[in-house]
Amino acid sequence: FSYHDEGKTIFLNRVKKKFYYSGAFREYIKRRPGVAMRQFFPIKNAYFKHWRLFAKKPIITLGVVILRSAEVTAGFLGIFLGKKNE
Repeated sequence: FSYHDEGKTIFLNRVKKKFYYSGAFREYIKRRPGVAMRQFFPIKNAYFKHWRLFAKKPIITLGVVILRSAEVTAGFLGIFLGKKNE
């Protein structure tokens, strides 16, 4: 088990970060295809592992769904529109 604390989560900062880093995704997937696909896949193993926590905290669950949806959208936009793909 590993605990990773990124500090205070700011919605817009997370979305911008996903967009920025996704701009280099095409190059990253060439170098590390298995890892890249696992990292980019929108549904994480932790969601299944901690499903009871999500069931107990529906407001937090909704927040995770909204944040993750925005990150995935920003990721796709970063892949197709990002400056690093030029």
